[in-house]
Amino acid sequence: MAVLHRIEEDLRDHAWYEQLFVGTIAEVEAYVGRWAAFEAAVETLEPAGDERFTGPVHDS
Repeated sequence: MAVLHRIEEDLRDHAWYEQLFVGTIAEVEAYVGRWAAFEAAVETLEPAGDERFTGPVHDS
């Protein structure tokens, strides 16, 4: 019969796992922050109804 155990027991004294977890969360938070800044910048460049970005292109 298989003995059940918790993953915590497997990861005890494995600092690499904690470093991986903390690093991954930090990277995700940084990405989300950059994405939010990008969206805010786009909103300032393209106000609703501004035809500079949505209107037809005319050759000169």
